[in-house]
Amino acid sequence: MPVVLCVDGDEEVRDWLDLVLGEAGYEVHFAEMASDVVKPLRDNFRLDLLITDFEMSEESISGLALAKLARNSQPDLPIVFLSELSDLEEKVEEIARPMLILKKPIGRDALVAAIRGFLGTEI
Repeated sequence: MPVVLCVDGDEEVRDWLDLVLGEAGYEVHFAEMASDVVKPLRDNFRLDLLITDFEMSEESISGLALAKLARNSQPDLPIVFLSELSDLEEKVEEIARPMLILKKPIGRDALVAAIRGFLGTEI
């Protein structure tokens, strides 16, 4: 079962991701803030996908900084940025592929299809 780490400051978004990804067959772990996962990532917590909000409210660590940190421990880790920003492509160009940007709001079926296609998995 693929392990997904979702980092988003919005409890409703985390609850929705839990429901959608859990029903789709993923093992999902959550954090409200990027700073909550710095130590586990540095301690080599293994995951198959990182989903992070790009704009972290009231957070000193951005989604971009979190992605860089995660890639330090897992260089080929697939990363999905969730964002309401339309110009995010320019802001994350320093993050190498595999990387995907999904615009908020996104529907359940579109999210699952995007992640399955991105990971090349069918659960």
